[in-house]
Amino acid sequence: MSKRSYLYFRVLLAAAIMGAAVLAGCSPMQSGRPGPAAGVEPGGVPQEGVKVHGRWTIEVMDPNGTVVERTEFNNALTDSGKYTLAWFLGRANGVGQWFVRVETYNIAPPVTMTSYYLREAASSQSGTYQFKTLTVDGSGPQLTLRGTATAQTNLTVNAVQTFVWAPAPTVSPSSSSEGGMDREFTWTVLPAPVAVSAGQQVAVTVVISFS
Repeated sequence: MSKRSYLYFRVLLAAAIMGAAVLAGCSPMQSGRPGPAAGVEPGGVPQEGVKVHGRWTIEVMDPNGTVVERTEFNNALTDSGKYTLAWFLGRANGVGQWFVRVETYNIAPPVTMTSYYLREAASSQSGTYQFKTLTVDGSGPQLTLRGTATAQTNLTVNAVQTFVWAPAPTVSPSSSSEGGMDREFTWTVLPAPVAVSAGQQVAVTVVISFS
């Protein structure tokens, strides 16, 4: 092979190698060692995002305290909840009072909806469907909300929500009506409606955990 033919062959070979590298999605300067798999950090450590879990337990009890129904389910962090977490961590807002809303609605005409509110004892809210029974325990690696409400009429629980008051930094966190706003934190529609008779008690436990 002549020197000119040899150089021409080398140029064609280099072009072929570069073309194959491009089609394979890598640079010809990369080594042959495989890089980390998608979702895995160098060193083999899996990459996992921070997850927020909401676990609910609803118990329906007769006036004598007998549990007649118990249901458990999960709910999801709302978009509002995501923003609220960022505000809290960035100190743009304080962490105020929590409350839980238990909804019963009928979408068949005429459309009706009733909301029961489980609030902390210091809440300034009052009314027929306001129950200041909610306790808040954040002493562990999770947040636990517990409260009860007594059904005023026969109802069917269809959906639930948690809310937190996000006061301005200059307002006391104990305030529930000034200098901030209610922020929806979690929400879900129940997998199966829960029927409650007038006079029965609804006991709610919400565990918000992180992983």
